[in-house]
Amino acid sequence: MTSVTEELTQTLDEAKLDEYQPGRSYLIADVGSATTTVTLYDIVEGQYRLVGHGSSQTTSGSPWYDITRGMQQAISQISDATGRTLLNDQGNLLRPRRPHGVGVDEFGATISVAPPLRVLVAGLLEDVSVASARRALESVPAQEVDSFCVTDKRDRTAQFLAMLEQPIDVILLVGGTDGGADKQMTTLFDTIAIGLGLMEDVDRPTIIYAGNADLRNSVEQSFGELTEVYLAENIRPEIDKERLDHVIGLLTEMYLAKKVGQIRGSDGLQEWSSIPVGLTPHSFVGISEFFAALYEARILCLDVGRSQLTVATAEPGDVNLLIFSDLAVGEQGLGLELEQELGFLSSWSPKFDEDSIRDYFKDKSIKQASVPLTVDSFRLEQGHLSQLVGQAIRHVARSWKWEPGWRVPEIRSLILRGSVLTNSPKPKLTILALLNALQPIGVFEIIADKYSVLAAMGLLAPLEPEMVIQVLNSGVLDRWGWVVVPSGRSRSGDSIIEVRIESEGVDNLRMKVTHGSLEVFPLPTNRQAVVTLVPASGIDIGHGRGRTRKIKVLGASIGLVVDARGRPVPDLDKESRREQLAEWMEAVGA
Repeated sequence: MTSVTEELTQTLDEAKLDEYQPGRSYLIADVGSATTTVTLYDIVEGQYRLVGHGSSQTTSGSPWYDITRGMQQAISQISDATGRTLLNDQGNLLRPRRPHGVGVDEFGATISVAPPLRVLVAGLLEDVSVASARRALESVPAQEVDSFCVTDKRDRTAQFLAMLEQPIDVILLVGGTDGGADKQMTTLFDTIAIGLGLMEDVDRPTIIYAGNADLRNSVEQSFGELTEVYLAENIRPEIDKERLDHVIGLLTEMYLAKKVGQIRGSDGLQEWSSIPVGLTPHSFVGISEFFAALYEARILCLDVGRSQLTVATAEPGDVNLLIFSDLAVGEQGLGLELEQELGFLSSWSPKFDEDSIRDYFKDKSIKQASVPLTVDSFRLEQGHLSQLVGQAIRHVARSWKWEPGWRVPEIRSLILRGSVLTNSPKPKLTILALLNALQPIGVFEIIADKYSVLAAMGLLAPLEPEMVIQVLNSGVLDRWGWVVVPSGRSRSGDSIIEVRIESEGVDNLRMKVTHGSLEVFPLPTNRQAVVTLVPASGIDIGHGRGRTRKIKVLGASIGLVVDARGRPVPDLDKESRREQLAEWMEAVGA
């Protein structure tokens, strides 16, 4: 049996640059659909640190209808905690910094509170240019409201009515390789132009054209007098080549202008900002690139909010992002085919029958910022979370062509963001919900963004990379623990892996884990431990069957979770699932 020793404990401290000279202070707001968080960063003893944190209910809705009110409340919390005056008597930001700790040098913001961009996709081939357009939409908060293509069975009149019957922000017009045939495209132009002509001027959507470059003049002639037209690089310049970045950038601009710009208080946000306002998912995925480069490994990021769910993966040289505007724990996410999921949800919380589950989520859709007040309601919401994430990850697997099936590839870290995840009163139960949804394999760490700093760090990373390293090195992230998921064929009850945990000052631990079980082992708090994993001959934990793996880990709030239930996790009938979930909850101490 061969042994492979690997170092999985590279800390941000090892990547730390020389001490940063006294610099500028930064106040960064993240305006979410339910919560607005503000964080303050400044030099402390020669290093950048998080020096203040405040949060408030987002005030985009009744009775405020002004997002600056929530930001002011969160900033006032920072002032109360630090003694630093950041707002004047009128509630305006004091910038730049004055003497004696008054004000702040720079202000920036990320935002996810706005509703999704409503987009009509029009193109030629469903599985070529239209498919590429849909992949571009996955990288912005957008909702496809309809699509026109050559296989559309509707006649022109039906297509005109489709354009008139619902609000549309953008028509994303794609199709044709550069220099390709143009007849079908010009027919499509005519259809859309007639539809636009039937609309009131104020209701006409913007056109983004990302098709055959030779037809750009035709596009401007067809639509230039009807609406705004933006020309992007061809999304499919060749049949086997895809270019998404330019059109994603234009869609992001449209979202900021048409959605974020319509929120009351957004003009004040822009006035305060010395850094361009960013989208929260984009900033989050930006920081995932940082961790992927740091660890030279694949990172999986998950952000679950009230209005959208974001999945991102990053590894050196490759980043993927998918934003679900129809999957969330707020009103949008409650339509998760709820009637079909009632049996599953009741298994998570048996005290809720199907009628009470309907009532609970109906009330939840009205009071989206409410939190579960009992253990049973929390378990119900964790079941809903598991279903949401599972549905998202299956879509991700198809879109990103994961193999085999929809299983998550091996990762080094799972990074969690969003109060639904990071402020869980029972993080062990949240881990169980995520393991059931993601069904990962291998060995990885779970890191939670408890102070909501990662979007801010992603916003600042291109401007202040040294600062980002110093802040993340200062303990602002909550390291929940490590997860070990063996894979390979075995029978229930077989011993498949031996776990040894060694650390100075505490008794060493040595335990065998059997197939079908779920175990949680404590790790020393704030102390390094050496974990040796010895799999049985047919079992793989990331280095090949039967190969021992030794890792050095820092103590974590939850510890070491060994999930030996097999993959896929058994999908049982309703009654058996209820009993099995109860056993798993007991096993993880939830």
